[in-house]
Amino acid sequence: MDHQILKLLTLRPYHASDDEAFIHSSWLRSFRASFAMRATPSKLYYAHQKQMIGYILSRPTTSVVIACNAEDHAQIFGWVCYETAPSHTIHYVYTKHPYREMGVANSLLINAYDAKISEFGVTQVTHETKMLKFLQTNFEMLYNPFFLWEIYANVKAREN
Repeated sequence: MDHQILKLLTLRPYHASDDEAFIHSSWLRSFRASFAMRATPSKLYYAHQKQMIGYILSRPTTSVVIACNAEDHAQIFGWVCYETAPSHTIHYVYTKHPYREMGVANSLLINAYDAKISEFGVTQVTHETKMLKFLQTNFEMLYNPFFLWEIYANVKAREN
């Protein structure tokens, strides 16, 4: 672990006007490379995952926290997207490649995990990535991709 990065690291709130494009592009590219999406045709993946990310980010219960340089908030190291209601849910954690295995994701996850409203119930994870095993072991999280169906159904119900 590079302690120099942790000395420079600070967490800040997500600002849609400054951060939205980066969140979308890094989430899309990163999850596209995951084992879970390997067999999905690109056209299908990008059309639906882009829409799902938009749905998740638009929910009033969604929070995004950015890990950045304390001296330059525009230098982003990574981010976490999570919800605290109706159940505590980690949607996605991303760390830029040069900053991986330096404690960035861990700092983000501790912050998101500490945001848990209730001690009752298990925190769920909606996207299967390389970090899933780590999350299940170290944070006792449950993989539940079906929560995304609930998000999608709620959005579609509001549209009709």
